[in-house]
Amino acid sequence: MFGSNQNTGFQHVAGIDLGATYRLKLNDTSRVTAAFMGTWLQYQKNQAAPGQASYDCAGLYGPTCGVPAPTWRHSLRVSWETPWSAMLSVNWRYIGKTGLDANTDNRILAAAGGGKYNIADSHLPVFNYFDLAANVTLQEHVTLRFGINNLFDKDPPILDNYNFPIITAVGNGNTYSGLYSTLGRVAFVGLSVAY
Repeated sequence: MFGSNQNTGFQHVAGIDLGATYRLKLNDTSRVTAAFMGTWLQYQKNQAAPGQASYDCAGLYGPTCGVPAPTWRHSLRVSWETPWSAMLSVNWRYIGKTGLDANTDNRILAAAGGGKYNIADSHLPVFNYFDLAANVTLQEHVTLRFGINNLFDKDPPILDNYNFPIITAVGNGNTYSGLYSTLGRVAFVGLSVAY
C-alpha cells in the first residue's frame, strides 16, 4: 500500500469549448436567436501520487472517476422575441454516453470492480432534455415568467449501488443528481416587479 504525506498528485484536462450565437431579425419588433454551447473532452488524466500510474476518465464514470465525464455535451437554445412583448424559447440539453470505469482495461480503474465486469451498469446512455420557457411583459415594470424543464419527463439513470458501489461521495442515492434531472418534469412561474 502506498502512503504519502504530500499532496502532489495531478489532474490534467484538455478539450475544446465551442460557442456560437446567431440572430435573425424577422421585422422591426421580432427576431429569432439561436445560442449553442458545446464541450468536447479530449482527456481527463489523473494521478493520485508521484510514481503511481495515471488513468484517463474521459468518457467514463464510476467508483474511481466519479461523476460522468462524457466526451461530448452541448446546449442549444432557440428563442423568439415576438412582436407582442413576449419571448418564447426552447432549450435542448445533450449529455453524451459514458462507460463504467471499473469495466475498462486500466488496472487502476478495474480494481474498483474487483475484476468483475458489471453488465447492468456498463454504460450510461445518451440523455436529451428539452425545456420550454416564456417571458411576458405585462406592463412597463412587470414581467411574468413561466416554463417547463425536462418537458418529456425523462428519468435519470438508475444505478445498482447495492451490489456494486458505483455512487460514492460524488453521487446522491442511486444516480448523479448534479448532472441529470432527478425531479422529472418541473413547471415554474414567477412575477417580477421592478421600479
